[in-house]
Amino acid sequence: MVYEVLIALASLYAITAEHIARITRDIYVFADVWGTYTYLSNTLVAFALLTSTFALWKRKDWRWVDYLRGGATLAIIVTGAVFALLVGTSNPVFAVNNDIMHNVVPVAVVLAWFLHPPTRPLRFSRTCWLWLVFPVTYAVFAITHGQITGDYYYNFLSIDNRGWSDVLSTISQLAAAAVVVTWLLSWLQPRLQPQIATHFKAVWARQPAA
Repeated sequence: MVYEVLIALASLYAITAEHIARITRDIYVFADVWGTYTYLSNTLVAFALLTSTFALWKRKDWRWVDYLRGGATLAIIVTGAVFALLVGTSNPVFAVNNDIMHNVVPVAVVLAWFLHPPTRPLRFSRTCWLWLVFPVTYAVFAITHGQITGDYYYNFLSIDNRGWSDVLSTISQLAAAAVVVTWLLSWLQPRLQPQIATHFKAVWARQPAA
């Protein structure tokens, strides 16, 4: 529970620090910040992890929280993967914020999924379309925004620079990869979680007492 809260705080810290830095340098544009997938997915992660922590603290058996958390996990995996494979570089005011949002949080969230998994198995037939809502909706929004304003948040989604066929091909490949990741999260979670948890407990047990 503490681990999830720390991840959420890390996301919120990076988002807040970036906002403050941009405002103080007079380069803050609301649409440029909140139109990007990185900020939205990190915000979703923070909300999902804090909500699941609250549910656990209050001992609430909210089934929808498991799906929310899974959707946030997939969303942040997309953030890390797209940044590594398609974007590569960004121009945050502070480099540490970039590392937190694109590298640290995605890895930490995946680890949290296996260390503290949902209490009940999740059906792939349901997770497949529920978890894809966020990334697919964003792709539609980003392309529509670019077509209307001529300003695309990401070059790999730019119809003007790459053409419809290239952009749709990229989106199709990302969607297919997201489906595979969704299946892996749903299928591997109940199978790998006991081994991962046992390993970390053994590691922690070997740590010398303070």
